[in-house]
Parts: sequence; structure tokens; C-alpha cells
Amino acid sequence: MLETNWIIFTGPSRCGKTTLLSEIAKKGFEIHSESARSLIQNEISQGKTLNEIITNPDFESSIAKKMFEITSKLNPDKTVFLDRSVLDTVTYARYCKHNQEIPLSLASKFKFKKVFLFELLPDFIKDDFTWESEQELKDTFLLLKKTYLEFGYTPITVPAFSVEERLAFVLSKIA
Repeated sequence: MLETNWIIFTGPSRCGKTTLLSEIAKKGFEIHSESARSLIQNEISQGKTLNEIITNPDFESSIAKKMFEITSKLNPDKTVFLDRSVLDTVTYARYCKHNQEIPLSLASKFKFKKVFLFELLPDFIKDDFTWESEQELKDTFLLLKKTYLEFGYTPITVPAFSVEERLAFVLSKIA
């Protein structure tokens, strides 16, 4: 397992991870966006429906491979913020009862410096890439926490504060 200085932002869809990553980037940190969104957009551009994509039993494996490809090129000594990790694909594969072999095989390749688990925001709004109900998102939050704990992490819960308060909270925890 390769020790890294990478910081993971995890949590259910629509909990503010990407918004906060944008603010982190403005502070001069390197960030990497979520792999699933780009894979979904690519599949949709090829004529597939969202339902076809997310019900594919190898969907999470494709995401895990893409994540691994991206992270394998990163400097492990540099502080980098990542929107999700392979452990998220393990969680979703379990939740959807999809193939877990590839996500599990990649899950222990890197050791992350910190993991931030984002609470759901009170003003939840679905977008074109959110298929989960509000209850499913709450379930996902708990399952993500369980998976990260299982793999030896203690996720730091990011409360549903304003963007500015969340930014200050995260920066105070990495100082």
C-alpha cells in the first residue's frame, strides 16, 4: 500500500463535494473531479440511457479502473484533493449488488492522508446525474462511513454548513 498525502472528499450525491473542491482549488490546491460523472456523460453521448448505465453490473468496476488510472499518475507526496476514491465504488457496488471484484482489488493500493465525509445538504436538489431518492442518499452516507471504517479510516464528518464554513472547517483539519 502506497502512503499518500491525498485527501478524499466522499459522501452521497449532491452533498456539496464538488462545490467545495472548487473553493479548495481557488486556494491553490490541486483537485481531481469525480470519475463517475465523466463516464456517465461519455456513455450518454454514445446513446445510452442513465438507467442502462447505472444498472450495468460492471459500472462500478469501470469507475474504479478510471480512478486508479488517474491516481496512479499523481505524486503521492503532494497534497491533492480527490472527489471520491475507489472505496466509494466498493460501497456502491455493494449497495447495488454489482460486481465488487475489481473495486475490492484496487481498494488497498493507496493509503489516504484524510477522508472527509460530507453530510447531505438540507436543500437537496436532483440533477440529471442523481438517480437516488433522498432516503437512498441517507443510506449511502451510512454505507460510505461503514466502508471507510472497514478499511481503517476514520472519516471526518463535514456538517451541512455554508460553503464558507465548510471550507474553513476542512482547512482547519488539514493544517
